[in-house]
Amino acid sequence: MVKLSIVIVNYNVAQFLEQCLASVAKAIVKLNAEVFVVDNASVDESIEMVKVKFPWVHLIASQENLGFSKGNNLAISRCKGEFILLLNPDTVVEENTFIECIEHMHSHPECGALGVRMLDGKGHFLPESKRGLPTPATAFYKISGLYKIFPKSAQFNRYYLGHQNVNENQEVEILAGAFMFIRKKVLDQIGWLDEDYFMYGEDIDLSYRIVKAGYQNHYLANTRIIHYKGESTKKGSLNYVFVFYQAMAIFARKHFKKNGARTYFIIIQLAIWLRASASVLKRFLDRIHLPILDASLLWLGMYFLKNYWENNHRFISGGEYPPIYTFYVLPFYTFIFVLSIWLSGGYDRPIKLGRMQRGLFIGSLILFAAYGLLSEEWRFSRALLLLGVAWALGLSSLLRLSLQFLFKSYIAKPETEKRIWLIGSKEGSERLSELIRKSRPNAHIVGEMHPSEHKNAIHRLKEACRIFEVDEVIFDAASTSTQNTLELMTALSGQSVEMKIAPPDAFFIIGSNSIHTKGEWYSMGKDQLQEPISRRNKRILDLLVSILFLAISPLILFFSKGRRNILNSVEVFVGKKTWVGYQNRKTPSGGKDRMAVFHPSQLHKDLEGELEFQQKVELLYARDYKISDDLKVLWHLVLKTNN
Repeated sequence: MVKLSIVIVNYNVAQFLEQCLASVAKAIVKLNAEVFVVDNASVDESIEMVKVKFPWVHLIASQENLGFSKGNNLAISRCKGEFILLLNPDTVVEENTFIECIEHMHSHPECGALGVRMLDGKGHFLPESKRGLPTPATAFYKISGLYKIFPKSAQFNRYYLGHQNVNENQEVEILAGAFMFIRKKVLDQIGWLDEDYFMYGEDIDLSYRIVKAGYQNHYLANTRIIHYKGESTKKGSLNYVFVFYQAMAIFARKHFKKNGARTYFIIIQLAIWLRASASVLKRFLDRIHLPILDASLLWLGMYFLKNYWENNHRFISGGEYPPIYTFYVLPFYTFIFVLSIWLSGGYDRPIKLGRMQRGLFIGSLILFAAYGLLSEEWRFSRALLLLGVAWALGLSSLLRLSLQFLFKSYIAKPETEKRIWLIGSKEGSERLSELIRKSRPNAHIVGEMHPSEHKNAIHRLKEACRIFEVDEVIFDAASTSTQNTLELMTALSGQSVEMKIAPPDAFFIIGSNSIHTKGEWYSMGKDQLQEPISRRNKRILDLLVSILFLAISPLILFFSKGRRNILNSVEVFVGKKTWVGYQNRKTPSGGKDRMAVFHPSQLHKDLEGELEFQQKVELLYARDYKISDDLKVLWHLVLKTNN
């Protein structure tokens, strides 16, 4: 008889899913278990990865995104296990997790479902591991933020049960959908997941129905999992705010009395608009605050420099620069500086001083070139332009360093400062060293350790991180147990150290810095083309080339082979296509890009048709992308097309 059925609903997180399944494989070694993966029409390599690396998994490939509830129900209908586990793909389980859960269930027949202690990617406890029922009062305290002011209060922080010890097994009301271990007979009795919930709220609904049926929900503290919260869904997005709180409104209408539901609905609607407004405002300020600060201080500084120069050097005996200089020329200088910084990626996160300085250098060249081309009446002062450049460079650097002082980690550390400590066997460390060397050539591996070789591994790792100022600890999952990994991650959770895990036989390393940020992963095929600065510059090139082709379209019409480029120009201009890109639209990192007019592999006609060759060419194109690569392709292929 099948003891355990594990259901994982996946959507575009292939790397996390691979890591999750690798940990599940270790945890079911001593169990009669079956594993289902329901793929909700992912566009990355999730399906191919499961077929190749985990052929024993029951893969259900949906042609549409069914949502969390429908996806789970699709697999539950095929489950044969005594217990069913609903598991998120962005999780990592300990080797003994499932055994601990089954033993607890056998010794507590009153328990209908249970959850476990969840940690984020840096070893911090996730409070949603145990929750209370979101009644109107509880929801109000959560939405208003009172639960943060009184984190240990049984009343104000009932949502996260802040008054209960996280280190003790206990009865709770609500379990997290990331890990719900349920008796199948209970599911058959109360019904499966409510498909009115597309995403979010279904775990609250299911937990509440289990309690109403006379069973208990338990929180199990003596086994842990990692949950890279935010990887399956982007919780910082505006869409998340609407979907999550609308799910709460569905819950209220379903389970509360009419008056209570009305009150709850009012609170939820208020929360939606408050959170949505706050989200939009925060995102807007986050993107615009630095360009606005730069522009304001640049103009102001150059204005005072103008006053100083005209009073002490240019017009000592009287006179002044015309108002056009203050109200037109200075704003133009400011605009060019800010635009150049933006085009150079100086405003992209993480902030890098080198990008800003490069942008100012380019902006200075543009201004000096423009100054030399202007007529005499528009050349107000070369000295003021020089002073403006010096002010821009000094001010922008000082502004960012000040923000770094006020808000730690505002400026990204240079890659040369990345100091890495490896956890794993000698063979595992060698594998990781090779991967890091190829993907991050500037990283410095300062040491390695295998937990089994040291009696006091925790103390040794802490000391190593302190003495060698380690920035990142990477665990080799092939030679380090998940239990050891979690113990060490928990021990380091109070330090500012990034932590990542390399799944067995994988060519990537994966991790997450916090529950609010997207997980970070890198591999030998890291996609430089997907960086914001590359995407922006590529789009600008697309627009310029399209405008050029449309401007000379009467000439193009004389060349029969080049006529189709007029239509291509229109499609590229509106964003439907890109001039140079991937042949199958599939990026090395798993996503899909715009349809491309030309492909890098077309430069090598003698090897056309060799799929492996084309993939390698596109991998190198994406990894080492430069604007000059697109220009080279266009120069050769457009000329050949028109000849």
